[in-house]
Parts: sequence; C-alpha cells; structure tokens
Amino acid sequence: MQDQVREWNMRGALRTALDMTVAVAFLITIQWANFGLLYSSVFPGAGREVDEATCVNSCWDTVFKGSYYNPPPSVQYKHVYFNVTPVTLKIWGITVLAILLTYEAVKRVLELGITGQLRFSMLVALIAVIHPNYYGWWTYFGYFNDSHFGYVYHQMMYCCTELACSVLIVSLLDRSVIPAPRALLAIVVICVVHILGATMDNFVENVIRGQGSLGQVSKDFGLLISDVIQIAAAGFELRILSSASLPRHHVVFAVLLGAFLMLILRVILPNS
Repeated sequence: MQDQVREWNMRGALRTALDMTVAVAFLITIQWANFGLLYSSVFPGAGREVDEATCVNSCWDTVFKGSYYNPPPSVQYKHVYFNVTPVTLKIWGITVLAILLTYEAVKRVLELGITGQLRFSMLVALIAVIHPNYYGWWTYFGYFNDSHFGYVYHQMMYCCTELACSVLIVSLLDRSVIPAPRALLAIVVICVVHILGATMDNFVENVIRGQGSLGQVSKDFGLLISDVIQIAAAGFELRILSSASLPRHHVVFAVLLGAFLMLILRVILPNS
C-alpha cells in the first residue's frame, strides 16, 4: 500500500510539473510572439534607442526602492518601473487573474488530452479564444496604465463575456460529457453580440472603409475570426445534438440573452 501511495504521489507531482511547464511556456511564447516577433517585424523602427547610462524617469515614485534612491544613484535605468498606487494594484490583479485562468485551462486540456477524452471542436474554439482574451488583458493593462478610465466600463462587457465563453468552452472539452444545448447557445449568442457590437463601434470604419491603421485592422479582423470560429464550433456540436429545429424554450433563451447583452453593451455601458 505504501508503494502505491508513493507511486501515485510521484505521478501527481510529474503531472503538476508538466501542467506548470506548458502553461509557463505558453505565456512566455505568446508575449514573445506579440512584442518580440510581431512588433519587431510588422512595425520596425516604431521605438527609439534608450541611453541606459543617462536616462532619468521623473515620474517614478521610487517607493519600492525607498532609501536606495534618496539621493538617487548615478544610473537610474530599470527595465520595469512601477509606482505604488491603487491603479498598479488593479494591473497586478488582472495579471494574476489571467495567469491563473491560463494555468487552469492548460491543465484541463492536458488532463483530457492524456486520457483521450478531449473534444476536438471545443479545443479549436479554445484556441480561437486565446486572441480576444489576450487582447482584453492587454487592453485593460493599457487603459489602467495610461489612466484612460473612460473606456474601462465599455470594454468590461467584452472582457467578461469573453471569459464567460472561455469558461463554457473549457467545461465542454470533455467529450465523455454530453454538452448542454444552452451552454452552446450561450457561446453562439455571445459571439454574435461581439460581432454586432464591434460593427457598431469601429469595425466598419477601420476594416470595411480601410480607415484604420494596420494594427487596428489586424486586431478587428482577428477578433472577428475568433468569434466566427467559436460560432462554428458550437454550431457543430448543436447539430450533433439535434438534427431537428431547436425547442422553443432554447430559442427564447437565446433571444433573451442576446437582447440582455445588447442592452448592456449599447445602453448601460456605451462606448464613450
């Protein structure tokens, strides 16, 4: 019995190490792809050279370093500056949340993949939702960091519904569990609302009319593709569940959910 317990604990430790390794590798890779690859190749020359020997940051409160910077040393360059403020705490909070949710999603995918119970359609949907979730985190990071608080509440609608979609998708990854039609319908409705909301905001101006920058066009187009893939994946599973038309109460649920989300998006939390 003791040998069995010891062997099981070792397997659990190895599984945890694998989960953490893959999650960390994923987070590092996506950040490198965004800044190290995309920005350096698509937007070359956008930055400027920094003289690390002479640069001075007068906006840094130096609370973290305290007496080390009173008086300041001859070299003040840091790769990361942060002030000790309530806004910095908010940035830290959303970053921790993003890391924990990413770890849990990776852990679930590996668990089902190893046991052969991974539902392929929902895996595709989960891959598609990476971009909007990453964009949502980075957008909030920028809004808080730049003190653009007027945009926070409208973006909150998109971020919260993207998280809701992600949770639903992860809950449907197990192919041994029959997916609930309402969960699939919720994914479809949320994605349709995203497409309608983006169209009313700036998608037409940026993409259709061609007035947006390369970054704006690629962002809007990427979000659209993500929503379309999620709709296709959820619709595929709905088709498997029922070859006939949906029951009336499911249709009513979808209509009410869509109306409620559009009410929030356009009336309660409009784009400022």
